[in-house]
Amino acid sequence: MSRQGVQQALSVRRLHQLATELAFRKYRLRSERDTRGSEEEVALLRGEIKALRAQTTNR
Repeated sequence: MSRQGVQQALSVRRLHQLATELAFRKYRLRSERDTRGSEEEVALLRGEIKALRAQTTNR
């Protein structure tokens, strides 16, 4: 696998991790199990996902 292919795979892996974390945070927020900073964390995760998507599609 080329260096660029490895970087792409790592980026996709990170994207999946962020999406999973976002889903978990949203679940916790909806169920009111942990509301401390959850809305801010959701916004941060969405921003990271947006940036990573832009980075992976520009290659």
